[in-house]
Amino acid sequence: MENRLLGLIDFKKVEILLEGFNKITGFVTAIIDLEGNILCKSGWRQICTEFHRIHPETAQKCKISDTDLANKKQERFKYNSYKCLNGLTDVVVPIIIKGEHIANLFSGQFFFEKPNREFFKKQAEKYGFDEKKYLEALDKVLVISEEKVKVALDFLLSMTQLISEMALQKLEQINLNKALKESEEKMRSIYRVAPAGIGVVINRVLKEVNPRICEMTGYTREELIDENSLMLYPSQEEYEFVGKEKYDQIKAKETGKVETRWQKKDGAIINILLASAPININDYSKGVTFTALDITERKQVEEALRQSEKHNAFLAQSAFELVELTSIQEIYKYTVQKLYELMEGNSIVALVEFNLSENRWKMQQVKGVGKKAVELSRLLGFDISQMEGDISTKYYEQISSGKLVELDFDLPGLFNNKLTAATGSTVKKMFSVEKMYCITFQYDEQILGNITIITNKKTKPVKTNLIEAFIQQVSNFVKKQKAEEALRQSEEMILSSQAVAHICSYSTTLDMMR
Repeated sequence: MENRLLGLIDFKKVEILLEGFNKITGFVTAIIDLEGNILCKSGWRQICTEFHRIHPETAQKCKISDTDLANKKQERFKYNSYKCLNGLTDVVVPIIIKGEHIANLFSGQFFFEKPNREFFKKQAEKYGFDEKKYLEALDKVLVISEEKVKVALDFLLSMTQLISEMALQKLEQINLNKALKESEEKMRSIYRVAPAGIGVVINRVLKEVNPRICEMTGYTREELIDENSLMLYPSQEEYEFVGKEKYDQIKAKETGKVETRWQKKDGAIINILLASAPININDYSKGVTFTALDITERKQVEEALRQSEKHNAFLAQSAFELVELTSIQEIYKYTVQKLYELMEGNSIVALVEFNLSENRWKMQQVKGVGKKAVELSRLLGFDISQMEGDISTKYYEQISSGKLVELDFDLPGLFNNKLTAATGSTVKKMFSVEKMYCITFQYDEQILGNITIITNKKTKPVKTNLIEAFIQQVSNFVKKQKAEEALRQSEEMILSSQAVAHICSYSTTLDMMR
């Protein structure tokens, strides 16, 4: 910990400060760690640098003075004053950071009173110093009063406080940078692996996107950065709607959420739940962070559920209505009308009945021709409501599955080539035909007839499953109706037979009476 805290201090800059202090006051200074290592110094006395700290024994005394004596605590004072083991007076000011004593700021190498030259002569003799040079160095040492020392020490105390505060600020900055780095690393990790798209826009220009955005849209990061987010929307109107809605919400509650649609690079449309919040609520120019969640699958499930509910309601209603019908012709008419409504009026729906014994079909109901009925009848040469013809083998094989199948709009083929191709093309153009679908209704695996749905450009996607379920429902009611008709016919035959038998019996009785 001590070494780490010492590393916070720029000793080169501190040494410049100490040298300035030395030039102004004549006081020598140094910063020495608790183990006696000199970290920086200024203006040291010749007697120290050329004698005391050179000779091994006096140098050892210096180290003891720099550590053991310097580190003695004096609770009443902010600094220590002591005589070093080599005879000079030193003052030490502790450098403390966050309550930890990490080093000492030294000043000294002076005397409070004239030194005892005999002491230093003996010291020169003892350690083999050149006495003349040693004493000349001694004479260069300042003799100064304690009052002047205290004034200088006030400055040194302020200096140590400044050093400590600077080091502490640097430590706090290091800790803040470390925390920031860790936070950024965590955010980058989240940013990279988040299942939702994350990005930043400034004035709706993309400035940052995570990999999920690229996966969702099919664009690379390079293709998106610095581009207007308009590129992600299928239309200008959608882009403007999202901008207004989102920023209105942000102004009201500091965040915005809106469901929208994006267009991928390949042109595919996806549903997006977009949530946004400004980095600085008072300054949108700093940027707005957004998350984008692909909810296409969820929307599809929701739509499928809605369609399922609609389908069930449609079938429940049709079952209730079919019960009320009393003839097959009523069922035929109802079926065509219901399918026409299901197609929202943008189609032609026709129902033909088969006579398999004669291999013929005959039109029973048609809806959707409208005002063009007369023109169509004139073109074909007969009334479309009375159309009939031979069952085409090819056509029959294609529709015999009982499923809704898509067929080519081949009008001549439907009439066994009794109509020309030119007539077929004219009819197709007249009704803007896009596609043709066919489905049979059956009774005990016997095909009773066929329903044809002809669509145009305005027609919405055909609801295949619902149509198949509805026709199956209709087939069951046709089966029921035919069974009831067969029962009525059987009952009528029995009654007729009974009547004939009664007449015969009455005639015989009369003959016998004669």
